[in-house]
Amino acid sequence: MKTSNSFFRKIRVYTLTLTLISGVMTVFTLPAHAVAPFDVTVSNFTQLQTAVEKTFAAATDDMVITVSAPLSISAILSVPAPATGGKMLTIKSASPSNRSTLTRGVTGNLFTIAYGATLVLEDIIIDGGKNGSFSTDGGGSLVRIVGACTLKDGAVLQNNIYAGLYAYGGGVHTDVGGRFVIAGGKIIGNTAGAKGGGVFTGLGVFTLNSGEISGNVCVNGEGGGVHTYDSAFTLNGGEIKGNSCLTGLGGGVYSISPTVAEPCTMNNGKISGNSATTGGGVFMTETPFVVNGGEISGNKATTDGGGVYIRLSIFTLNNGKINGNSAANDGGGIYLYSEMCAVGGGEVNGNSAANNGGGIYVAANSYNADFFLGGTAKINGNSQGAGATASASNLCLGNNRFVFLGGGDIDMPTAGMNVGVQTATEGGVFVKARANASDVNYFTADKSNSKIIHEGSQLKIGAR
Repeated sequence: MKTSNSFFRKIRVYTLTLTLISGVMTVFTLPAHAVAPFDVTVSNFTQLQTAVEKTFAAATDDMVITVSAPLSISAILSVPAPATGGKMLTIKSASPSNRSTLTRGVTGNLFTIAYGATLVLEDIIIDGGKNGSFSTDGGGSLVRIVGACTLKDGAVLQNNIYAGLYAYGGGVHTDVGGRFVIAGGKIIGNTAGAKGGGVFTGLGVFTLNSGEISGNVCVNGEGGGVHTYDSAFTLNGGEIKGNSCLTGLGGGVYSISPTVAEPCTMNNGKISGNSATTGGGVFMTETPFVVNGGEISGNKATTDGGGVYIRLSIFTLNNGKINGNSAANDGGGIYLYSEMCAVGGGEVNGNSAANNGGGIYVAANSYNADFFLGGTAKINGNSQGAGATASASNLCLGNNRFVFLGGGDIDMPTAGMNVGVQTATEGGVFVKARANASDVNYFTADKSNSKIIHEGSQLKIGAR
C-alpha cells in the first residue's frame, strides 16, 4: 500500500555515512555536491546492492545512486518501496559520455521493482551477457516491474536471452499493476522464447514517449518488440523497429485484451522494419487500436497483414501513415479478419501483397468484418503482385464485404477522400446503402477496364 506523505514529517539528513563490517569502516560517503541527503556513489556490486536494498528502503527523500565503474550483477537486485511513499530511486553513471555497464552475472530477473517502488534508469547500460557466459539463457528478464520504472536518455537494456516456453519479456516484464515508461531509453537486441522479445506487459501500463525498441526477437510466440496482455499501451513517440517474431504473430507489436479490452493508442512515432509470420508490424486481437498519427512502414509478413493484422478488434485510423509494408499472401497494409476497421483520415499508400489487397484486405471468410470509411481517407498507390505483373490493389473487399460510408464518429465523405477499390461480391456492389451520386468522385476502380457507378443508394464497379 502506498503511504501518503501527509503521514510523515520529512526529515532531511545532510550527511550520510554507510559502514560495513569488512575491515573498512567507511565504504562510501555522500559527495559534497549532492542535493538529496540519500545520494551515494558506488564502484562495486556490494555497494550497489546495499544502496538499493537497504539505503533506499529507509529513504525519506528521493535518492540517486551514481555508478562510477563497470560491474557484474552477481545477485538479483530487489528495489523496495521506500520508507516514505512516492520517493524515487535513480541509478545512473557518473557521466553521460562514459556510461557504466552493469553485466549479468546471475540467472533470473536482474532487477525486481516492488509495488510502491519507483526506479529511474539514466545514462546506464544493463547487459544480459549473451555474448559471454549467458549466451543461451539468462533465466529471466533484465527488469521485472511490479511498481514503476522509467528509462530516460542514455539508459539501455540489451543483449539478454530469456529462453523457454514461458519466457516473457527479454528486456522488460511488467507485472500486474506495473507502470513502465520509456522517455529516451533503448531496449535493443534481446530475445524471449515465448512472448515479448523486448517488452512484455501483463495487466499493466506501458508508455513509449521517445527512445527505441529495436532488434529484439521472439522465437516462437507473439510480439518481437512488444507484447501486451490486458494492458494499456500508448505510443507517443520513438521507434519500434527491426524486431522479429521468427514463428508467430506481431513482429513489432502484439496485443491481446480478452478481459478488460485495454486500448492500444498510437499518437506519434514509428513502427517500422519489423517482421513476423502474420502481422509484420502490428497484430491486434480483442484490443481497440487507435492511430492518431505516426507511421507504420516497411514491415513484412510471410503470410497476411504486412503492416497491421486486425482480429476480433476495432481499428481506427484517424491520421498517420501506413506505407511501404508487404505481405506474401493478403493485406499488404492492413488485413481485417473480423470486427471493424474505420478509416476517417490518414493514408494507406505504397503497400503490396502477393495475392489480394495490397493496401487493405477485408477477408471474405470473416464472420464479421465491417469497414467504415469517411473523412479525408486516402487509400491509393498500393499494388498486388510484383514486377511486370503488378497491378493496382488498394481496398480489396472479399465476397459479401462492403464499405459503410460514415457512421460512428467518422464524418461523411468529403472532397479530400481518395480510395481505389475492388470487390469480389457478385454485381460489383461495394456500398450497399447511403450512397449519393457525388460519392462516385471519391472512388476509383482498381481495374483499368472498370469504373464506379452510382445506382439508387448503392455504389458498384461496372465495365468501362
